[in-house]
Amino acid sequence: MCEKDLKRYIYSSYGRELLSNSAYRKRLIDFLTPCPSIDIHCPAERLLEAYAAADSPPGMIMTENFTYAGFISQAALLQIVDSKNLAAARDQNPLTRLPGNNTIIDYVQQVLEDHCQDYCLVYFDFDNFKPFNDTYGFRIGDRAIALFADLLRKLLPRQSCFIGHVGGDDFFAGFRALVHEDVHQRVSDLLDQFQHEAQSLYDAATRERGYIEATNRHGDLVRFPLLSCSAAMLWIPATAAAFTLEDVSQIIARLKKSAKASPIGQAEATIDADAITGERPDA
Repeated sequence: MCEKDLKRYIYSSYGRELLSNSAYRKRLIDFLTPCPSIDIHCPAERLLEAYAAADSPPGMIMTENFTYAGFISQAALLQIVDSKNLAAARDQNPLTRLPGNNTIIDYVQQVLEDHCQDYCLVYFDFDNFKPFNDTYGFRIGDRAIALFADLLRKLLPRQSCFIGHVGGDDFFAGFRALVHEDVHQRVSDLLDQFQHEAQSLYDAATRERGYIEATNRHGDLVRFPLLSCSAAMLWIPATAAAFTLEDVSQIIARLKKSAKASPIGQAEATIDADAITGERPDA
């Protein structure tokens, strides 16, 4: 109920009489304005989604442990949107136009604080990118990076997935409230599509041969397979124990090594209520 809706009755000469007149038929419910509610600990993204799904309410009711905790107005919500858009624009990668490292860190921090939804954090890392980049040059290397960014936009669901560009040939995706099978299928399709389309970046002879020859870090001439990508997946249920950004970083670093050793280029782990389970490469 908003004060402005009652003022014209309370402060007018006959307002109180009108409200008490049964013939006028004004009830308390006539002055109520429906507003969505959300837990105060949910991240800003969830708050904005809940507001957008409602029919232009004057604001949002904030709750804590299912009790009233406050009210955030429409104007305040618009300020949140403006500030987030400005921060995202400043952090945007100039090549891929995807959110950069600062925005990704903010997203992961919000995931760790959100106990309302299950999440899966996926870190992508190209395989054999350095010899490819050294052989074909930075311009073609940038085309490979832009190609992967386009596939992220095309193949991953915008409504439930956040995508970002960590830097270089490292990318990030955060899935919210999707089942394991769906995430696995989308990630596998993405890796397969990138490996297929990246072949167009090679000359015909190299594509037919299936490898390039380049020097490794020790200066030896070595055969490197054509471009592909690995994926490290970290599942974070709503019931997960408290973990820090540093914890997540260490887990992902181990998973990335396991993913590159996996025949399908994927590895995953789950943070459960007490610890980390299932930290292994996919078979």
